[in-house]
Amino acid sequence: MAKLIDILNALVRELDETHGPDGLVTRIDGYLPNFVMTRSGVERHFSKAAQTEVAALAGRLFNDRVTYREAMRVTELAQLLRSCIADLHADGLFATTPAEEKAHLKLLNRELEERLKGMTLPFGHGFPATTLRLEDKGPYQVGPVDIRSVRAWLETVTLSDWEYKHHGIAPDSNWKAELLDILSATTRLSRPEVPAHLQTFADALHNCDAVVSVAVLGLEQSYSREIARMVARTAIDGISLLSSRGRNAFSQQALSDERLQPLRLNSMVVFKGEQWVGGQWSDRAIPSPPAGLSERVFQNGKLHTSLCDVVGSLLDGRSHTHPKLAMRWAAALDWYAEGCRETSTSVAVTKLAAALDVLTCGRTEYGITQMLANLLGRAATESVFQGVPDSLKHIVDAIYGGGRSQLLHGSKVDRRVAFDSERSQAQALGHLALVSLLKRLASYTGPDEDIAFITMPP
Repeated sequence: MAKLIDILNALVRELDETHGPDGLVTRIDGYLPNFVMTRSGVERHFSKAAQTEVAALAGRLFNDRVTYREAMRVTELAQLLRSCIADLHADGLFATTPAEEKAHLKLLNRELEERLKGMTLPFGHGFPATTLRLEDKGPYQVGPVDIRSVRAWLETVTLSDWEYKHHGIAPDSNWKAELLDILSATTRLSRPEVPAHLQTFADALHNCDAVVSVAVLGLEQSYSREIARMVARTAIDGISLLSSRGRNAFSQQALSDERLQPLRLNSMVVFKGEQWVGGQWSDRAIPSPPAGLSERVFQNGKLHTSLCDVVGSLLDGRSHTHPKLAMRWAAALDWYAEGCRETSTSVAVTKLAAALDVLTCGRTEYGITQMLANLLGRAATESVFQGVPDSLKHIVDAIYGGGRSQLLHGSKVDRRVAFDSERSQAQALGHLALVSLLKRLASYTGPDEDIAFITMPP
């Protein structure tokens, strides 16, 4: 395996051969234009060979140094490397630094460390969302996640001079009140004409009830947004779970960029030569009754506190006593939420079964049955649903073996076959498992191991 210094020196030589003494490109054959505008105002072009060396260097640095792995993905590191190397080469620093004794590598490391300080500043990310309207009573938190109404969020917004100029907003204008008037006049189907200076804000907040905010420290900006989105989504999906409103809650409460049902379901039918057009609101558009909602979510303090701990651990694993299990629970919730939002019953069963599979670390039917029997406090041979004589083991086999496995492996491909019963049962068992394990995780003192959920005690 080539040494880091050898990879870097080969990259520097390739740049030397691609550019003349005046910095202009002397060799452009055999590659599509791929260049960086450097801080000195000149271009540095990367040939195919140079691009290969950058990728190799980024991969090695990413694997060898935990600092980079914690701050960004390998793709962002490659972009950062490309920019640093282009600047150093254009500034002539590689040419004036001896190539021996890893001097080039030391030069690059200093540049990377300096850039990293500026890239990993605290970033606060906001995500517009449709919600169950819990925030109407006031902002609330789920661990590091802040959820507040659009009105309350706007009160916290401060624009820089550049942003006022960029959006064309007069600093002394009452633009927030103007925006709220536009948003409040918005229907679920249309909205009034929006002035150009408020277009960006109106586009972001259209048909949204709240803004979900997460502050992230120590990560590159695009990576920090990806992590913040994951944390925000876990928080609101966790609230949907605790609301006990079934799968409709997951359709009504989600980040605005989620794949959701349309607000209105339309039908066009021809009968006896005549066209009939109709429609109805989808579950997503029908308001969820507020009665008892806040009590279910917040007054069971142990569950809400445990959810806050899990969400917090996604930003900092050191904050939880069992970070591996917290991550596993959150991953299972992700599958469960997607299963609840899914419109196809067969695909929904697959996703809901995947949630149970994640909780048991892939122990298939046996592990899922064992976990559910432990949570229910009954034998696998006993029935679990009132009016349904089938045993727990039989139901799990139908959901996982007859459902998920055969659907994924292509044994069942007739899309006319509905899986309504399996979906309903998988959803109920998934809800039971996630809520019960969230409660048990709060007081669990055993090892932080992947299979712990299967036998986790009360």
